[in-house]
Amino acid sequence: MRRGDAGRRGRGCAFRGADVVFVAPVTSVTSVTSVTSVTSVTSVTSVAFVTSVTSVTSVTSVTPVASVPSVASARSVASALLALLFPLFVGIAFAPRALAQVPAVTPGPTAAPVAPSPPGLTAAPVAPPPPVVRAAPAAPTAPTAPAAQAAQAVTTLPASPAASSPPASSAPSAVIQVPADAPAPIAPIPDPVRLAPVEVPFVNPLWRAVDTPAKLLERPGPQELLVKTTIVLALKLSESGQVLEAQAVEPPLAGIGVQAVTQAARWTFEPAKKDNRPVATWNTFGFNIDVIVENGSFSTFGLVPVGKGDPLQTVWSEAKGDAWMVRYPREIHPPDTSVLSIEEVDVLPTPRKASWRYDDAKLRSRITAYVEVGPDGKVSRIVPTSPPNEGVIVEWVRRNASVWKFTPALAGGKPTASWLFLDASLEYEMTKARETAKRSFKKNLRASPKPFG
Repeated sequence: MRRGDAGRRGRGCAFRGADVVFVAPVTSVTSVTSVTSVTSVTSVTSVAFVTSVTSVTSVTSVTPVASVPSVASARSVASALLALLFPLFVGIAFAPRALAQVPAVTPGPTAAPVAPSPPGLTAAPVAPPPPVVRAAPAAPTAPTAPAAQAAQAVTTLPASPAASSPPASSAPSAVIQVPADAPAPIAPIPDPVRLAPVEVPFVNPLWRAVDTPAKLLERPGPQELLVKTTIVLALKLSESGQVLEAQAVEPPLAGIGVQAVTQAARWTFEPAKKDNRPVATWNTFGFNIDVIVENGSFSTFGLVPVGKGDPLQTVWSEAKGDAWMVRYPREIHPPDTSVLSIEEVDVLPTPRKASWRYDDAKLRSRITAYVEVGPDGKVSRIVPTSPPNEGVIVEWVRRNASVWKFTPALAGGKPTASWLFLDASLEYEMTKARETAKRSFKKNLRASPKPFG
């Protein structure tokens, strides 16, 4: 039935045309060659032959279908058409207003006519063209319950059991609309308030807030000191074992180091060996000696309380025995390609002629140290500071400071411990320096040491 012939009804009809607007109850449709669009069909009792139907908006019911080309079974075709078209008519019948708000179905490409299958043969199933869904131009108002069911019926069309999924490339692109009530984007969080750095005034950690500082009352003169120590030298030896250069390394007494360097020029050694061949090297060699110092006196003596803002002096590390040597690296520094490090040789040099002798001498040394005075008015600790001190002098001052007497510092009327800073120069005589043993070390000392800690 063409557009405008909506009143024609009968038991058997044949249609060939573009559009069918509305079909009231029809008992039988014998043949449909090509229908581009069917707007509404109330009832079709029987369809004998359908060549092509491009788009159907709503069909209430289709009872049987006699024959459809390229479909294996008429019953399956009837079920598929009923499943596809029945929800559309329900939406129109019960919610026409809501259907107007549902995205329209755009007709796809018209399928080519398919010849009827010969008797006894079953044709391969043909998938219906996928619907093209376009987003509505404006956001619809909230639908009522029947309208919501109609919208659900349109957007979730069930696929025919005989249909196959279309290729991914043929699926149309959906237009995504942002809801009007979508939340606003989150604004960036501003940087936190940054406080300007505050300069904290330096406070010497040894400073003590006292009412009255400690005061020295009595300081007897230094007593004679006998001490055992070791003098170590770095000697540059030739391949024949001659001493080319000598350096005293951290001498326990400056006067001893000077005399040892002077005497080293007359010493000779069996050379070091590498791969059974004599080689030049920086040798580490020393003596264990007994030293006596006496007739000492302080030429300068300063002992003052540690102030709150006084700079903190670097503490001179005191290592026991030979532990101080670990601060020196394996490599010679500054580099010297003419010799090997003593740590690289296979056989250490041995002395042929290397004797120690001493000459009486008047010497002078300086000491800087932190001195802690306890609540009892006695020296409890002496901590030497840099520049490097002489070990013998530090030991001498410690022994003599044990008899110094102080008035302790007072805080709140009670005696308390406090720190003082000592800077003094000591004159003395070295009257004995006797060698007790020779020592060789496989440790390079021709370099700059690393600080302790």
